Amino acid sequence: MQAIMRYELVINEALRSALMFDTPDEQINEFIRFFGKHIGCDRIYIFEDNKKKHVTNNTYEWCSKGIQPEIDFLQGVDMDIIDWWYKAFDKKENVIIQDVETIKKDHAYTYNTLKVQNVTRLVVCPIRYKDEISGFFGVDNPPIDNHSSLTTFFDMIATLVVSFLKIRNSQNKSKQEAKLSGYSALAQIYISMHYINM
Repeated sequence: MQAIMRYELVINEALRSALMFDTPDEQINEFIRFFGKHIGCDRIYIFEDNKKKHVTNNTYEWCSKGIQPEIDFLQGVDMDIIDWWYKAFDKKENVIIQDVETIKKDHAYTYNTLKVQNVTRLVVCPIRYKDEISGFFGVDNPPIDNHSSLTTFFDMIATLVVSFLKIRNSQNKSKQEAKLSGYSALAQIYISMHYINM
C-alpha cells in the first residue's frame, strides 16, 4: 500500500512535468524521461504495433547517460520474434526477466538481441487500447530490488501512456483532415477558375 502511494506521487509529478510541454510527442518523451531518472534504469521505451504488417516499432525511447540509443535499429520488428511476450500479455501478464541468461535456451533470438544491447534484466508490460494490445512499454536494467511492485507501477504508467498516444493520434488525424480539406478547397477554386475562363 505504501509503495503504491509512493508510485502515485511519482506519477503525479511526472504528469505535471510532461504537461509543461506543448505537443504530445514532447509530453511522452518528458514522461518517460522522468520515470527513467526516477527508477534509475538504462533505457525506457515504447513500442507500437502495426497489425497489418505484423511488426512493432520503437516509437519513443529515453536512455540514461552513457547508454547507446537503440530506437533506429528497432523499427519493423517482426512480432513473431517476441511472440512469447504477446502470449504473456494475452494472459494479462507482464514479461519479467530477472536474468537474461535464463532465456538463452528457450528464446535464443530474444536472448541474442538483448545481449547485444547489454540488457541483463528487463520488465515489459502491454499497452492496451479498447481491450486490444497495441504495443508495449518496457524498461531495461531496472533496479534489482522488487520487480513485482515495479510491474504494478508500470501498469499504471502504461495506462497514462495510452492516453498520451490517443491524444497524439487524435491531433494527427485532425491535422490530416485539415490538410485534406485545404487540398479540397484548392481543388474547388481551381475548378471554378477553369470554368470561369472557358
